Amino acid sequence: MAPSEPKAEATMNHSTLAIAFACITSLPSWGCVNAPPAEPAPSGDGGSGGSAQGGSGAGAAIEPISCGSSTLHAAPHEQCDAMDVASDEGGCHCMMGFYWDGADCVGLGGCSCVGADCDKLAESLEECEASHASCTEAPVYACGSGALYASTHDVCDPMNVTGAGGICNCIMGYYWNGAACVYLDACECVGPDCDKLTLTEAECQASHASCTEVPVISCGSSEMHAVVHEVCNAMDVSLVGECNCMLGFVWDGQACVALAGGCECVGYDCDKVSQTIEECQQAHVECV
Repeated sequence: MAPSEPKAEATMNHSTLAIAFACITSLPSWGCVNAPPAEPAPSGDGGSGGSAQGGSGAGAAIEPISCGSSTLHAAPHEQCDAMDVASDEGGCHCMMGFYWDGADCVGLGGCSCVGADCDKLAESLEECEASHASCTEAPVYACGSGALYASTHDVCDPMNVTGAGGICNCIMGYYWNGAACVYLDACECVGPDCDKLTLTEAECQASHASCTEVPVISCGSSEMHAVVHEVCNAMDVSLVGECNCMLGFVWDGQACVALAGGCECVGYDCDKVSQTIEECQQAHVECV
């Protein structure tokens, strides 16, 4: 029986080689412990190396979609987040479609589109705007909502708010109308500034204090001659203090007169004082 042992050993060697070859060529999920380690994904992020488009790997690259391909319009985009698209530009004068940039629908031109949302371009501006209509609608807040006071409005432009929803006998809060703080009596507030109401009039006035302060300009300041007064109404100016100072010339509604003898000019037209009487008369030539 001894002479047959080498033959058995040779048989075992062939079997071992066959198993090893099967492990080498098998998928890693087969669990062959003697298989060599898998090659790392080309992207270096541990992906399983699926195909460039539609692959299952986490690091799979996204293939560009060429202008003219129907794949550009395969699916709708109906969310308000900006779409992940970019043009490779190149030398093509080709309109691929329209995409949502987070605020508006804009056109995308070039040779191909690169990005995760390239299959969601709209074929027309109207189609894109219709898909994102809810993203541009003015916010609507019900009376009593805490969202009405979430932000602060501290600029002098009037707030964009409108009362709606009928009569509810509900004071929603106060808003700045460009000249004063007034209350909003309605069931709902509609507008982009509805989250900037204040609970009290005093709070609104404090936020817009700089919008109602009367300008004060000292004699000799160049700010006094920054703007030209060209209307026929009397200028809103007055003097403060006693100084031997010639501030300039102002229109009193009928003629140009000197503004002198004071230390400061107080009023909303103090930045429109003329340096000479001729300059003042020329600015108001149509008033006489």
